Amino acid sequence: MKFNQYVSINMLYEAVLFPSITKHLNKLDSVSKKGGYHRGMIYYTSTDTLIDTLNDIFFKDFITFVVSTKRNATTDNKGNITINVSSNFYDIFVNDYNTIRDNISYILTHELVHREQVKRIDWSKYNKKDIVTHKDYMGNKQEIMAFARNTIIELRSMFKWQENKIFDFLRTPVSDISDTFDIYINHFKNDKKVMNRLFKYMYQYLIEDK
Repeated sequence: MKFNQYVSINMLYEAVLFPSITKHLNKLDSVSKKGGYHRGMIYYTSTDTLIDTLNDIFFKDFITFVVSTKRNATTDNKGNITINVSSNFYDIFVNDYNTIRDNISYILTHELVHREQVKRIDWSKYNKKDIVTHKDYMGNKQEIMAFARNTIIELRSMFKWQENKIFDFLRTPVSDISDTFDIYINHFKNDKKVMNRLFKYMYQYLIEDK
């Protein structure tokens, strides 16, 4: 489905943020390779021991994993990131690591943008005071920037880093290519202010985030 509404792009410069997730994914990979027993030491054999291992590894990065029924992550006003995982996290980590890696990559891509924002603004003013609904959340300026980066990563994966195809998508968006972008279209296709900002950030991430 093509969207008939033309979204104009206001290219007035507002710097997007480019925190790297590479070292964090390398740490995650190192935990995956360790597995259960090594030279008589138990790294992890359950969700609890896996989380203990991850929290030891990510302690200096101020990233914490917790078991929760929530399926989200948060960044507080000091830049500490909490990632919620399910009680069967161990089973998925062991049996379908690539899915876990992709999910955590998506989360860190998003939350590390927020960590950089925390350094630049008073995060307590943003901290959910004006956010009542999911639409409020997605329409927040700080969230738009973080989700714009997620969207570009999704598009690069879908189009195998063929930038000409990504530019074509941005000129003529279609559904069922990027889950994140579809959410914005569903909520904001008639809200030019939000969509202009999303497109502006997406263009900047596409051009500058190599």
